[in-house]
Amino acid sequence: MKKLLFAAITFALLSCCKEKSELPTPTPGKVWRTYLLYLAGNNTLASSMHIDALELTNGLTDTTLNGGRVLIYYSLSANAAQLIEVQYDPSKGHGVQKVLKTYPAGQSDVDPNVIRQAIVDMTEYAPADSYVIDFSSHALGWTPAVNITGTLAPKRAFGSQYPVGGYPSGAAIDVDMLARTIPDGLPVEAVLFDACAVGCVEVAYEFRNKCRYFGASVAEIPSNGFPYDKIIGYIFDGNAIDWAAFVDTYVEDYPNYNLWHVPTYTIVDCSKLGWLRSVARAAVSAYRPQLMTINLDQAQYYFNRSLIFGYDMGDVLSKVTTGGPLDELVKTTLDEVVVYKRATETSNGSAPAFVQAKFSGLTMHVPQDRFDQATNTVRWNPYYRTLAWYHDVWE
Repeated sequence: MKKLLFAAITFALLSCCKEKSELPTPTPGKVWRTYLLYLAGNNTLASSMHIDALELTNGLTDTTLNGGRVLIYYSLSANAAQLIEVQYDPSKGHGVQKVLKTYPAGQSDVDPNVIRQAIVDMTEYAPADSYVIDFSSHALGWTPAVNITGTLAPKRAFGSQYPVGGYPSGAAIDVDMLARTIPDGLPVEAVLFDACAVGCVEVAYEFRNKCRYFGASVAEIPSNGFPYDKIIGYIFDGNAIDWAAFVDTYVEDYPNYNLWHVPTYTIVDCSKLGWLRSVARAAVSAYRPQLMTINLDQAQYYFNRSLIFGYDMGDVLSKVTTGGPLDELVKTTLDEVVVYKRATETSNGSAPAFVQAKFSGLTMHVPQDRFDQATNTVRWNPYYRTLAWYHDVWE
């Protein structure tokens, strides 16, 4: 255990903050960065996503892109989706939309083949040395995309679409399948989620080999979504994105809204998720009996009590590791993995009083026996056991 602690300290000392980088010289035939906003909006968020697309378009200035390109997969109904490029028009002083491709009507935005094709089209219409992919829709963390018989499990992993193309109402895509829509080896700088409660370690872990950075919220995302006119510039402001400025801009955009939940956002360094996995596995191995019996109702959570699928990772682990040899190691590792996190100070919603000190930036599920039951609670465990995080940490 001392060796683990020493390794963690060494790891932390060797890690240092990088200065903001200059714009890179792109490979011939490519731009240095392309950003894709995937709007899966054939649902109750259609009007909000339309506004998001307008914000992004009107927010472009002559200095925003710095030689990069912005694409939108735009699908807000069962009608034909479009791949749109937003280009700056100096005569208008803001962006304009140009349709690059129209897709067949009736296809589902949560069909993995549809998502994969949109990503492939991104690489063909706007080839770049690095990409940022932003998924926007309904979501519910790592939870399954289909109802499990006899449970309360919702169909809202990512998407929750109106019926289309043979897909039923509420159809969604599992997060592990969503991660697989990104081709291996594609130089993705970041995968972002403008979607509720995706800030789970389980989801981040599914994307660990797909991108350099992973961004999501542990709580609900307000239907307004990202303030795209204010955050798009950070995507193209130097090769190293200023994540603190990006997150601060999002969180600070909501103080005047009468929100019943806590706007939060977290950026994860995916290259360090293997280290977090090892530390979490050590904690589970050492404290499994305690984890499987602790009262999770006393842990920090960020969603409606009837649908709790994740608790604050740092808070949960601290309840069993405090005073032990893994206590500081868990904290140090989380601090290394979470590049930046931010949350508003208070919550007016059904979640418990938000405690800033307990906000570690990620949530985790604890597969206690009660989550195997189909009565009086949600039966999460059957699907949870299929996730890579469960296999690598809990087995």
